[in-house]
Amino acid sequence: MRQFICNSLTALAIWVSASLIAHADDLTEVAVKTFPTTTNAVVVVNVTRMIDSEVAKSLQWEDRESGLRAIGSERLPFWVETVVRGAKIQPGAGRRDWTISLVNLSESKSIATLARDQKSRVQQVQQHAVFLSQRDSDFAQVDESTLGIYSPADRQGLARWLGTPACDSSSQLSEYLQSALALKNQLIVAVDLSNSIDLLISKEWLRSTTAVGKSPANIEYYGNLLQSLQGFTFRLDAGQSLTAEITIDFSEELRPTASVLKQIIDEYLLDHGAYLDDLEAAEVVVESRSLRLRMRNFTESGLRRILSIVLAPQPESVHEATAEGVAKLPPSATASRVYFQSIAEMIDDLERKNRSARNYLKTATWHENYAKQIDQLPIGGVDPDLLKFGAETAGNFRALAASLRGVPLEVNTLQNAVTYNVNYDPGWISVGYWNLGYSPANVQVDSNLAQVREQQAEAIQRGAKERESVWLILTQARTEIGQAMSQKYNQAFEKRAK
Repeated sequence: MRQFICNSLTALAIWVSASLIAHADDLTEVAVKTFPTTTNAVVVVNVTRMIDSEVAKSLQWEDRESGLRAIGSERLPFWVETVVRGAKIQPGAGRRDWTISLVNLSESKSIATLARDQKSRVQQVQQHAVFLSQRDSDFAQVDESTLGIYSPADRQGLARWLGTPACDSSSQLSEYLQSALALKNQLIVAVDLSNSIDLLISKEWLRSTTAVGKSPANIEYYGNLLQSLQGFTFRLDAGQSLTAEITIDFSEELRPTASVLKQIIDEYLLDHGAYLDDLEAAEVVVESRSLRLRMRNFTESGLRRILSIVLAPQPESVHEATAEGVAKLPPSATASRVYFQSIAEMIDDLERKNRSARNYLKTATWHENYAKQIDQLPIGGVDPDLLKFGAETAGNFRALAASLRGVPLEVNTLQNAVTYNVNYDPGWISVGYWNLGYSPANVQVDSNLAQVREQQAEAIQRGAKERESVWLILTQARTEIGQAMSQKYNQAFEKRAK
């Protein structure tokens, strides 16, 4: 086993713990043997390899702290080297039933230490040491070097998972996900989508797209092709630059002309407010039953957005407080600056899209995900005024997301207040990644999707003025709190421009 490099919030400390630290291969082996048969999504993030890459220097990731913040992984403890995650998602609803994450343990980061930091107590479940965290997750010692995180907390589900014989040589995972876990990339996201596409609904949605149009022959072909969808795999490596590839696999043969299929994918992501600008310059490669989208200069923004989807809650480090202990920790300049810069980089990313106006109307998903990220940022030692700023920013991100889905906003610029009806449903609201985007409970397969899409677009356009007011509130609040914190702690809180 190789040496493990651990960085804390205050210094870089190096020690050897070779006998207890698992390589990424060890974690994926545990995943293959123990993840439940209902797992239909897996993620592997090799944190250390990404942050130690050449591109990290050009992106000004000066240390592990700034690297984690830059890629949207502030929630990961500084000692985590690799994360392997499995999940059961509901493709038609955009929800997760559960997630299981595997990370490395060491003598310095034992489950007893983590439980103590979380103000929790270690118990025994299926002869494994476990504890319940403050973040609605169960933490379990899977073996001497592996920590498992089961979320949301479910003692019965945890017990059934831990009761799986790890010595069984046969895997419960689908072959599609096993193949993904065998890859050696620094970031891997794979979703098994076999038998998840409704043929009638997919044909109706295709009829409303500009890529396919009204051609019965095209609708029939691409409808059947979508029904044969096996899954997709996203792969990324950080070397001299960020390179990424999306592979979409089918059981049916592909036509040589892939441009239409690429347009279908673009329209699908645009419909769901999850468009990636990096796809515009993607090289399209058609194989027998696969479509590959290669991106040779993937952006830091794209990486942050991908990780905003795939990272699960993780245990806080020994330097971070739990809900009970937060009030006992005095505010510190370091914790406050990290918290502020994490939020500032999210604001910068979304504001760049707002200024360009191009495809900004199709970014609702990223606003929602960033709001969730703010909610899960470490808060131990963070200045109370910054915590208030974070809560308000998350609320404003959610308001912008709602507006980008057609929900009217009410903005009081004098009081910097933004309100909207969280129960408002004009008949097109849907936040799932895999469903077709329109979710009246009584939707029919021969519905008027084109008309609904036009109505939603009109509602989004009507909210442009209110969204600009929200952005003024966001930028003003950021400037004011940044200046106040810089004066209070006598150090610059705003990160220098790249």
